Amino acid sequence: DPETAARAKREHASACQRLLRDWETAIRLYGEAPNPPETLWRTAECERAAGRPAKAQAILDEICGVFPEQAADAMLRKGDWYRDDKDRARAIGCYRRLMQHADWKKSRAASEAHQRLEAYGIATGGAVLNETR
Repeated sequence: DPETAARAKREHASACQRLLRDWETAIRLYGEAPNPPETLWRTAECERAAGRPAKAQAILDEICGVFPEQAADAMLRKGDWYRDDKDRARAIGCYRRLMQHADWKKSRAASEAHQRLEAYGIATGGAVLNETR
């Protein structure tokens, strides 16, 4: 049964990712048995852990473009990864975009982006989103 085989590959990939930290095998298996968007999220995590942050960010961009219901969370993750990489300007850009996007600005992710901007010392009250301190 193809679905059972695909599910087994995804479970194997998850074990490689979570337990063994074998990023390459996990990425390969997620690619062989895709179940988007879940496998895209996990592949992005593996790419980042494998030291390829640009590939990880590109996968998050794909999630933003293809899965609108998960786009706000993907943009928040993009900002958080930039923040973790000490790329303040890009992190702030992602957080601002999240708060300004018509479909995302009332999401939980936008609320978290608001908190992250305040942690950077950026005024977010009212319509002020482009001020920096």
